[in-house]
Amino acid sequence: MKSRSLSLLVVTTILLPFILFNCKSPTESSVTNTGTGNTVSYSITITGYVIDQSSLEVLSDASVIVKTTAGNFGGTTSATGKYTLQFNLDASQLVTVITSKTNYKPDTTTILAERNVTNTVKPIALKKLAGTGVITGSGSPSSVYLAAQTAPSIGIRGAGSNEVVKLTFQIVDSANIPISISNAAVVKFKFGARPNGGEFLYPDFTLSDSSGQASVFVTAGTKAGVVQAIIEVTSSGKTITTMPVNIAIHGGLPDEGHFGVATQYLNFAGYNIFGLKNSISAYLGDKYGNPVKPGTTVYFTTTGGIIAGSAQSSEDGIASVSLLSAEPRPTHHTRGAGFAIITASTASENSVSFSKTIDVLFSGVSLLTIKPNSVDIPNGGSQLFEYEVKDQNDNPLAPGTTVSVSVEGENVKVSGATSFQMPDTQSKSYTKFRFVVYDTADTVDVVKPVNIKVTSSGSNGASELNISGTAR
Repeated sequence: MKSRSLSLLVVTTILLPFILFNCKSPTESSVTNTGTGNTVSYSITITGYVIDQSSLEVLSDASVIVKTTAGNFGGTTSATGKYTLQFNLDASQLVTVITSKTNYKPDTTTILAERNVTNTVKPIALKKLAGTGVITGSGSPSSVYLAAQTAPSIGIRGAGSNEVVKLTFQIVDSANIPISISNAAVVKFKFGARPNGGEFLYPDFTLSDSSGQASVFVTAGTKAGVVQAIIEVTSSGKTITTMPVNIAIHGGLPDEGHFGVATQYLNFAGYNIFGLKNSISAYLGDKYGNPVKPGTTVYFTTTGGIIAGSAQSSEDGIASVSLLSAEPRPTHHTRGAGFAIITASTASENSVSFSKTIDVLFSGVSLLTIKPNSVDIPNGGSQLFEYEVKDQNDNPLAPGTTVSVSVEGENVKVSGATSFQMPDTQSKSYTKFRFVVYDTADTVDVVKPVNIKVTSSGSNGASELNISGTAR
């Protein structure tokens, strides 16, 4: 009699799951597709049951998530423990089914999801936690923070830089203890601010792991800018959201239309004075108008003096070197002595080299000339003077050079270009100036001595010119 009872118990235990899983209940409900909304036609259907491993009782309200290459799809089991997920995929593929329920250890199962058929998953039996079933090891999720980031920045798609960064978030309870696997939470990821260049997050949502962590991969698009990744943790109807995590997406390779070169000084006193420095900078943008990826190399050459051979671009897309005044003293093929040609070169995304140039003036020693070179001012009249301030190559002096004209004499005044500073220029128009000295006396034919002094002082050196004569 005992043997017959034991046999009946074994048979009942074996047949119970099949009875459960092959009998439809009028109350069972299908789990909706969270990724496709209310689409009527589905190419993939996945169905199955979730049960308690010990009692073999069905588990309602268990979370079921299917991870695919097209995204994640999820729902919950019905009162009969059944789930049915329907969604669209371009092709049959291996998918991961993650099943979880409060006070149970989550389960991960991989199946081949075939299109246009019903894919039935074998019953998933979840193991209840030891003890009374109360969650152990941690409390419910209370806060979340960024635990790790594989790179501070990434490059735009196709630029040759790392395009993906992994962000790992830590979820803790109110005692700052990482939540346990038994209290795993649903974690969702989304963008805050973004450049909208096709960047994306994977996965959209997942479950926290045994360490209370959840990770997301951020992949760059085709535009540079700042991406903000936001995590939302949902547990027991409560949602916890992090502050946005900022990730810089750097630009691509140089574009000729967004490449330029500039100099700190258009004119510096390097023709006769060696060892002076002038900064030369290349400005690099990609085809989208964003700064190129940091570390992009620019090569420099010069026809005068010495220049550093190369530099790498900064976060702002600027690569700078120093131009040093030295031999050879430059001579330009059209502008003459003193003008050097600086060339900056780099390469595009198509491996095509291109360059831009800029002229830099190496100005020499200061020279002063004046016409006429004597003073003869008629009674009550005036005299016009034209003078030049230039170097030995007839070029303007360096910026900041001060020029002044002073007149000594009785009853005479001066007006015109008598006190100024030289701008940063290469134009020869800034070498010629004028002033007028006029007699202010009412007396007749009284001869008075007049002295005129012109001076210049600056990085090209100092010079002085004096002329004298009379006013009547």
